[in-house]
Amino acid sequence: MLSDLSVDYYTRLEQPRGPRPSEQALTAVARGLRLTLDERDHLFRLGGYVCH
Repeated sequence: MLSDLSVDYYTRLEQPRGPRPSEQALTAVARGLRLTLDERDHLFRLGGYVCH
């Protein structure tokens, strides 16, 4: 609920089905899980984004 993503969409992210997640979706997940900056950067790398 904290990430404001549907359960189906979150499940597809966990099971790598569907397209690459958007930056907005990853930001929502990071916010919902209350990740630190390092954890957030790692999530973005897993999602295929380069963090600076």
